[in-house]
Amino acid sequence: KRQIRKNAGFGCVICGLGIVEYEHVEPEYTDAKVHDASCMTILCPNCHSKVTSRIWSKQKVKDAMKNPICLTTGYSNDFFDLGNAMPIITFAGSKIVNTEIPLMIRGIPIIKIEPPDDGPNFRLTAALTDSNGNRTLTIINNEWFASTKNWDVDITGPTITIREGKRDITLQLTAVPPNQIIITRINMLVKG
Repeated sequence: KRQIRKNAGFGCVICGLGIVEYEHVEPEYTDAKVHDASCMTILCPNCHSKVTSRIWSKQKVKDAMKNPICLTTGYSNDFFDLGNAMPIITFAGSKIVNTEIPLMIRGIPIIKIEPPDDGPNFRLTAALTDSNGNRTLTIINNEWFASTKNWDVDITGPTITIREGKRDITLQLTAVPPNQIIITRINMLVKG
């Protein structure tokens, strides 16, 4: 599964969204005798539905597999559902409430929360890195961007897990709508 995600750039090969489902391209799932990563890809639920209902052809998917949109842009992305109440950030076992900058390292705001601007929702911005200081996940106004340079990005339900290597979790973050983000694992370097 990691190889399939990596080949696609950790997002839908057609649109780039990070919430995905696995797709047997050739042969069809019912005819597949093995799960061959070179014959499979990932699609967001919307694109996957269009392919399985035959609104889009398998050829469209095959073409997208040759040049996945995430590998072109450098990231997969999607949005967190943050409501109109101040978000709660759970980090290192502590719940951080009513705080505009829940995490700051050496004067750099790593996680920042801003009040609603032109809409009803609070806005979360963050710059998270790995143990070498490389950007792994960026959040800008509730939209998250996972770098295609990561070793692995796995999204299961509301949890984003980013690994630097096999069994080496650099970030694990769970979104709990409408207003909570839980950081259960983090291993990052900021300014040395």
